[in-house]
Amino acid sequence: MKTIKGVHILSQNKPSSSVVISTTPAIFLEKILPLKQLIFADTKPLAKPEVAIIGYNRSFHGLSAVDYSIPGANGKNIVVGVKEQRMQEADLDLYKRILPSSLAAGNITPHATVVSTIIGGAGNSFYDGRGIAWGCRFFPSSFDNLFADDPAVLQSAGVSVQNHSYGTVIQSFYGAEALSYDAHTWSDKNFVHVFSAGNQGTAAATTGPYAGLTGYANITGNFKAAKNVITVGAIDNKNVIAPESSCGPLSDGRIAPQLIALGPNGTSDAAALVSGTVAVMQQVYADSNNNTLPAASLIKAVLFNSADDIHLPGIDHKTGYGLLNSLEAIRTIREKRVDVAAVTQGQQWTKNINIPAGISQVKITLSWTDSAAQVNTSRALIHDLDLSLVEPVTGTIYYPWVLSKAANTDSLKKQSVRGRDSIHTTEQLSIELPVAGNWLIRVNGTKVINGPLPFHIAFSADTLQTFQFTSPQHTSDVNREENPLLDIRWRAIVTDTNQTGNLYISYNNGNSWQLIKTGQKLYSNFYSWSIRDTSSRALFRMETPFGNFFSGNS
Repeated sequence: MKTIKGVHILSQNKPSSSVVISTTPAIFLEKILPLKQLIFADTKPLAKPEVAIIGYNRSFHGLSAVDYSIPGANGKNIVVGVKEQRMQEADLDLYKRILPSSLAAGNITPHATVVSTIIGGAGNSFYDGRGIAWGCRFFPSSFDNLFADDPAVLQSAGVSVQNHSYGTVIQSFYGAEALSYDAHTWSDKNFVHVFSAGNQGTAAATTGPYAGLTGYANITGNFKAAKNVITVGAIDNKNVIAPESSCGPLSDGRIAPQLIALGPNGTSDAAALVSGTVAVMQQVYADSNNNTLPAASLIKAVLFNSADDIHLPGIDHKTGYGLLNSLEAIRTIREKRVDVAAVTQGQQWTKNINIPAGISQVKITLSWTDSAAQVNTSRALIHDLDLSLVEPVTGTIYYPWVLSKAANTDSLKKQSVRGRDSIHTTEQLSIELPVAGNWLIRVNGTKVINGPLPFHIAFSADTLQTFQFTSPQHTSDVNREENPLLDIRWRAIVTDTNQTGNLYISYNNGNSWQLIKTGQKLYSNFYSWSIRDTSSRALFRMETPFGNFFSGNS
């Protein structure tokens, strides 16, 4: 850029060909706007934390079951980037695990410390100070730079996942910052960026195709419109979507957030929960693959496929693919329920899968990494793959779930339907009560410019009439003074959503039992119990029509 009097260059981002400048409105209008090289211009909003909340709960997302059943899964050897202000290095739960960084902010804030603790706190201060990836290390960088950090610096530090718990203003378009993040993941296909969706869920956009629609299209920052990142919304501990949790659609109709996680009053810690889960997934994958990190598209396919559907059936604009299930995501990696392949333009990849009898639901998710698009494009997708599943008996073809993009509230509230997806880098289909037999998965290279294009598929099949407690576990601590209510959580796959069971507790290792709740709906997956004022070990049992199940057997 040539020198112009009154214009000061603050920073540059080469992948997006962007320059951040400081000048007056008059000079901008007179000297900058007429430049032939100018494609797009916008004011630079200031980043701000998306408030962390009190109420981190390891009973959520199967985290207690991860601790108990997969004790070595703790993010060891993974470096997590935390892009915002700086965390407190002397904090007991982070001590001696924060790497030196030339990109770190100068300010130390409680928000950055809390977010880092949720990601990977060691639990030295108290049991609720233990994060998901408690064996990881941290690399801080400042959110004053809204573009993707220098890839060379991140690579040198060994960072493989970066958390972004901040936002700016409502923006759902594909901007220069979004381009920079897509360019980063396109160049480093193992790198995962996780963003909080924002806390403007009750607001309406003032510009764009969804302007004026209160409660929709209110994602905070165009960097969250990147195609290769994960955005995360918030839910409370009763599975109710937080009203403040921002959502899409983005300007081209894409889903945002793709996941929701615990965060009753904000999305900062919801994003941190996902980042911590990603770190553990990366560790578990590397441990069984000669220390090779998984592709970002594999992580996305597994996370979205393992998520619990809790809002509208299928995908939706409020919760994306569903509620984070850390336990199921890590199990999917350990059990290798994934496939990797590649296609060229017009090529079709196929694979047969055997679905046994007695399956409640089969779910398949396809994901790939896409190259960066042009700033302010009306459709960001460059490479387009298409997923379908062929039924073995009738030859019926099942297509992924798609949503309405129409700019009215009634349309955006509609349940997903089957169809061809031409806007996302992830596609998902599910089938209830599938017939037994050899089904055929198909992936078509509908539009592949720079081929062959790698992709990943994750697969699950839930068996009917199964039950598993996920929290508490034998190693769980419960403190009545901290919270008089204990959320007892489980995962039940039942034939009827009205099917019930009886919940019991034992204080003597199962020699005798006390009834807690009769007629408890199994499909609800949790029950809040008033903790007895005593010091004791406890064991839970759920009596169901298909057997008795005990806590701690994950």
